[in-house]
Amino acid sequence: MYRRITRLFSESKERVRNHWFFKDSGRSYGRFRQYHEKVLQPYAEIWDEAMLAATVQFVRQELGIRKVYYHTFESGNRLKHITEELPPKSLYTKLPRRFGFKETDTAPQFIRNTRYLKRKLAGMEGLSWYLLDLNTPASRN
Repeated sequence: MYRRITRLFSESKERVRNHWFFKDSGRSYGRFRQYHEKVLQPYAEIWDEAMLAATVQFVRQELGIRKVYYHTFESGNRLKHITEELPPKSLYTKLPRRFGFKETDTAPQFIRNTRYLKRKLAGMEGLSWYLLDLNTPASRN
């Protein structure tokens, strides 16, 4: 979002003022930029790992879920019909592997058991996911 708004700002300051994020909110591009540079930027290198670690901890400890699925870059884009402004590929390749996720062609149970999603998947061959099985001995610490 920062890159998108910065690009928009360089093209037209008026369009940024009318952007949904700024319009009628009292926010300014200058304050937004300052917040990004001073607060968010220092954590940019660890943000993806910190968020995934917090998510895995939450789903395991608070929700009691022992099998965590994570879609691959390709399956996520296909299921969500994303064709432009693709997400960072490393979030769906390097990151899950660093956390011990293993690739699988078995869809999560909620997808296999939901009529709408099952129909949606019927026309999509070759989709895969990442699976982190927290029942395995290596992850019981």
